[in-house]
Amino acid sequence: MNTALYAIAWKSWTEGGKAVLAEHAPDRTQLEPALRAGVLIEEAGSFRFADTAALVKAAAEFVIQNESASFTNSGEACFGRLHALWIQDKLDEHSLPGQVLAALHNGHQIDAYVSASQAVRAGVRPYDVLQTLEEAVSLFNHAEAASIVQFFGGDHGNNRNVFGGPIYPKLEPWLVRHPTVAREIKSLHEEHPTDKGGALYGCALQALINVDFATGWPLALSATSSTNPLIAGPGLHVLGLVEYADAAEMEVASDAIGVCGYAGHIAWAFIAHTYARFIPSNSRALEPKRWSFGQDLVHLKS
Repeated sequence: MNTALYAIAWKSWTEGGKAVLAEHAPDRTQLEPALRAGVLIEEAGSFRFADTAALVKAAAEFVIQNESASFTNSGEACFGRLHALWIQDKLDEHSLPGQVLAALHNGHQIDAYVSASQAVRAGVRPYDVLQTLEEAVSLFNHAEAASIVQFFGGDHGNNRNVFGGPIYPKLEPWLVRHPTVAREIKSLHEEHPTDKGGALYGCALQALINVDFATGWPLALSATSSTNPLIAGPGLHVLGLVEYADAAEMEVASDAIGVCGYAGHIAWAFIAHTYARFIPSNSRALEPKRWSFGQDLVHLKS
């Protein structure tokens, strides 16, 4: 633990990443390890960090050391302080609030998703919570599926809905790296499907397809056969997100088109989205399925 380095990082961060004059820095001897490692650079009577990532990581340690109670007392306090840091942040990359949240979560001082749920229920704007969570999610080294499901799909009261659209492009790659969590999210939603949890369920299915197409694609296809549209709808939507570019994907593409023809219990928006995915295809093998779907569509609409 290098408190002197953390203090310099904090001062530099508050000034937009500028170098810190030596006269404002701690005793140089305390900074020797960072100087030798190349993390810190001394020039013209000042110190600067070699890169922004190292600066933000060290500044996050300073914040946690000096304000730990602000983050662990309650979800409302945690995300309130993180949002204040977000407003103060002058750097274009490597978010300090995101780094702080990730460090607290990875160090098991808080569960970021539980704190996020608490914050929304306490009245913190969902947008403000999602802003910081989006910047932190790719840095998490663990997470509980139940906590994730509760945040995205739970009841936060007072009509406070969490619209997690912007975060899913970062959550999906994280779930690819943590397929066990993706499978748990899938199971939890199928046990207790909710309208709010549908997008997260779809995100988990998509991640499992990207982990291993041979085992993931059948899971999404199977979801479309559910009589519950809260399961079948996201499943069909995910089938429409597949590229169907290589041989393995093209081999099952006709099955996806077939689903569109008999999935009358699924919202038309899902059916239209997935079927539209195949309209530009020049594969003759798909033509009979496309024609069959068109006939089924007329029948279902009538």
